[in-house]
Amino acid sequence: MKDYEQQLFRLYSGLVDMDQKTRETRSREDNGDCFTPCQIRYLKLIDSHERLTSSQFANIMQVSKPTVSQLIARFVDSDCIYKEPSNRDRRICYIMLTPKGRRIARADSDARHDVVQYISTKLTPDEIDLLIALLDKLV
Repeated sequence: MKDYEQQLFRLYSGLVDMDQKTRETRSREDNGDCFTPCQIRYLKLIDSHERLTSSQFANIMQVSKPTVSQLIARFVDSDCIYKEPSNRDRRICYIMLTPKGRRIARADSDARHDVVQYISTKLTPDEIDLLIALLDKLV
């Protein structure tokens, strides 16, 4: 490995470690139930929809209805979601996030904001502009 590749590897690893530590800290604060990344993705999906039925959820995530039922039961038991009956049709229930579920769903994004804020305290405005230009080339 060339010297600059080793330096890039070390620096990139440091950024990834910082990001992971920030996520873990937020996860411990907001996620005492220790959900898997897949389950957190499910909470994010629910968070991104105003009203979502379990059938819609199953179709979007391409999982079976029994799997969704088990997942919903776990989320209800963990106080992350609640079911809200439809005003029009009592056979339909919407799955909605509780405040705890919303915190868990948004913790990943919040952790990224924390890392960005940290970076912005360590760099000058010109360095931030340069970093943005460089990252823009990569992403």
